Amino acid sequence: MDEQEWAIFRPSPEQEQESQEGSAAEGDADRGRYSLMNRCPSQSSLDESSQRREGGEQEASAAHATQLLDALARLRRDALLCDVRIRAQSEALAEGCGGAGAGEDEGEGVWAHRAVLAACSPYFRAMFTQFTERTRPTITIQNVEPQALEAIIEYVYNPDSLVITEDNVQGLLSGASLVQVAGVRGACCSFLSGALSPDNALGIRAFADLHACDQLAHAATNFVHKHFPEVLETEEFLALDAETLARLLASDHVTVPNEEMILDAVVRWVQHEPQSRGEQLGGLLEHVRLPLLPQDVLVARAATEPLASASLRVKDLVIEALSFHLLRPERRAAAAA
Repeated sequence: MDEQEWAIFRPSPEQEQESQEGSAAEGDADRGRYSLMNRCPSQSSLDESSQRREGGEQEASAAHATQLLDALARLRRDALLCDVRIRAQSEALAEGCGGAGAGEDEGEGVWAHRAVLAACSPYFRAMFTQFTERTRPTITIQNVEPQALEAIIEYVYNPDSLVITEDNVQGLLSGASLVQVAGVRGACCSFLSGALSPDNALGIRAFADLHACDQLAHAATNFVHKHFPEVLETEEFLALDAETLARLLASDHVTVPNEEMILDAVVRWVQHEPQSRGEQLGGLLEHVRLPLLPQDVLVARAATEPLASASLRVKDLVIEALSFHLLRPERRAAAAA
């Protein structure tokens, strides 16, 4: 091919420049497209990144709270920046020493920071903001055991320090209810709920009612209903007052093999203190479903103490139950319904 023919196929300088500019534009477009894809992550990667960030924030928050409590506990342990000293005065000591101020002899008390106690307890918050104790360097709290108060304040600074046993649980629950430290109160209720037995269920229920621990009282009541035959044999049952026993007998949730067991329980309770409890027999028998007793059992029991010498009210209940057995079967079924 000669020079003239080669010139026909070879692009001119202008054509080469246009070709280079076009290639550069296409390269820029590709780079822009790829760069844009790299800058726009998928939704899943965004979610993963967000979860990692939130998890890290939660760990950082938990670590910060732990470090803060540890630092406050060290300050208290070293008696640094403490601005109040708390003393306890148990009920027994108050009665023996004549009231307020007697707790001064019960020890030096426990140092603490008002702000920390107020943040953890509505009781202390009110005390340190609305009452004269807000300016006193030493505060005496009555009707709480010293060891319990010390353990409660230690818990405020170090929740892991709380140790609950059968020996200290009542003092801790009473003290925590008084100063309104919910964590200690809840832990004590859980401990008692797990320790329920036929021998202590009635006592725990009464203790829960005293301190308005509704969940614990409910758990204890359910335990008594479920294990009623065993509870009837305990000393706590014999120590019940008539009103509490009547409420217990009136429940439809009591589990017993037969109604005669309920009657036996009432008779046993009355005979434990016959002089003072004999007059309660009529009211208690109203909660015993006497018509459910077999007729021969009912007749035999009516002839023995204490039913034989009971009041007219008791005899009327027995007669009513016997009359139920004299009804025809169809009428008896209708009456029972």
